[in-house]
Amino acid sequence: MEPKLFKIQIGSSVWGGGVGTVALEGTPRTIDGTPMVQLAHGAIVPADGWFPTEAEAKAKAADEIELIGRSLFHQAKQLKEAAESMRREVSL
Repeated sequence: MEPKLFKIQIGSSVWGGGVGTVALEGTPRTIDGTPMVQLAHGAIVPADGWFPTEAEAKAKAADEIELIGRSLFHQAKQLKEAAESMRREVSL
């Protein structure tokens, strides 16, 4: 059995249930000395961001989602502060 590599792609849209993810699995290949991954449908992609276990791929995706979450929290805080500033201006 050939070794496998794993990657979790994170979507760019956030919705009520979170951010979309897609679990990928592929077979490691080396092409002209460059590490690559061959997907089940035959496409070959760079091996950057791929992991030897599904657990490692999920842990990395979780870290990236936490970063997105912190950014969203910061954005919400900025909007609340701007809204409060506008309310004060109107009440003067």
